Amino acid sequence: MQAILNVPANIFDNHVFVRNFANKPAKKSPNMTTTETVEDLTGTDAAKRVAFLGGGYLFFLFGMVGLAIPGLPSVVFWIVSALCFSRSSPKMYRRIVTLPRVGTAIEDFLAYGVISRHSKRAATIGMAGMAVIILLLPFGAVSTIASLTGIAIGTVFVLTRPSEAAAEV
Repeated sequence: MQAILNVPANIFDNHVFVRNFANKPAKKSPNMTTTETVEDLTGTDAAKRVAFLGGGYLFFLFGMVGLAIPGLPSVVFWIVSALCFSRSSPKMYRRIVTLPRVGTAIEDFLAYGVISRHSKRAATIGMAGMAVIILLLPFGAVSTIASLTGIAIGTVFVLTRPSEAAAEV
């Protein structure tokens, strides 16, 4: 039995990262009210769908753990979770992009590759704080350098993302 979803036909096609992850070309559908089945949205066989579903839940759990552990980024894990759910469970994908406080940021990142100025500021402050903590703790040189390199790469990535979606022509 196929479950009919009441979502716009091109909801996943407009998401830059979801589209690239699914390795599907973008569709330009003028009709925003048509519905699709789960199979139409995912295009994966049962084994892949189960694997993506498991990955989605695993990364969502990592994001939940990140709420309690300072320095562990929740939103990054939820973005990966949303990517996995986009291939396996449109219902769970919609639940993630409608999460209070972060759902809009996740959807904007997936749709347009943007990170808001507020989110950039918060992420940069968080990464700088973790860098200070790493420098103050007695880690070995290799661990410290590897951690600081990861933080530097993350900071450059965040700061080089656009803050607003490009205007459509």
